[in-house]
Amino acid sequence: MHFRFRAISATALCATLFGLQPNASEAQSFDCAKAGNPTEHQICAIPDLGDLDTGLAVAYRLAREGLSGAARDKVSANQRAWISQRNACGDDFSCIQDSYVTRMEQLTTAYDTFSGWAGSYYSNAAGIEITVVEGQNGDYSVLFQGGQENYTCGPLQGVGTADSKDMVVTSGQNPIMEINALGDGIYLPSGETNAGIRNSCGMLAPDFQETFFPRE
Repeated sequence: MHFRFRAISATALCATLFGLQPNASEAQSFDCAKAGNPTEHQICAIPDLGDLDTGLAVAYRLAREGLSGAARDKVSANQRAWISQRNACGDDFSCIQDSYVTRMEQLTTAYDTFSGWAGSYYSNAAGIEITVVEGQNGDYSVLFQGGQENYTCGPLQGVGTADSKDMVVTSGQNPIMEINALGDGIYLPSGETNAGIRNSCGMLAPDFQETFFPRE
């Protein structure tokens, strides 16, 4: 087994975290039936832009969850201002894409609260817990387990080594998972790497395209 953890960045957003392939009609944070300008129509029509929009919505939600009062209101105001700037791109693909990358970088730089891998993370939607324990030699013990009524996962265990916020956990040679730091939690992106763990949990298991938040 091989678990890969990677901290999210603007580049990871484009190349890794949102390298998923949802249907265009399902990829956006807004209702495409109500798209009201050329930019929104492009986001609905082009899956890559839809993926960026979905990813940014997750980062924005996490940024606001960690704040309150005036600080939270400021994030919301900045987001509204950014949407106006994004919409000024019209149907220019490169302009829209660059706008998303810049905004993601702002969110993950200004509001990132991720403090390290050690801890216990849980997804209510998936019913899965990921536990990361730091060892004496600077490595990590990782445990992935849980499930719902119609599927059970693990326990799957591995030993991880970390370089900054990029961790690789192995128990054998086959890659089965990618996980990214996002806000103060971790996020499981969809993709080929994630298929192995889904299969190990049973075909009724979801894609685990979930955010796992730290246990209190």
